[in-house]
Amino acid sequence: MRNGELGGCLISTRLSPSSADLHLLFKKTFWGRATTLAALRMVCEEVFATGVQTIESSAPTDSRALLALTKAVGVKHAGVVTGCALRNGKPVDMIALVLERNAFFAKTGAN
Repeated sequence: MRNGELGGCLISTRLSPSSADLHLLFKKTFWGRATTLAALRMVCEEVFATGVQTIESSAPTDSRALLALTKAVGVKHAGVVTGCALRNGKPVDMIALVLERNAFFAKTGAN
């Protein structure tokens, strides 16, 4: 929420006792670190508070802004999966992303 307007959604699902996934969706008018980085940090803190040790996600290899945003909280690129998603009906490569609890708190100074 920003100024009373819903601008996005961050969804996390527990995958195991020690891991969860995370998916981000923001309206284009909300793009930019002022909102997205704060929201990402807040949700990651909440997920880690449940005892999770790693958060997993993926992003298109050409999504520079999203990849920069995730690096700002300590995300590591775990590898590329070729052609595993579709954009406009065409295959796109995705980067597997992993955020470890210790890396997040070291990078953000949270906790």
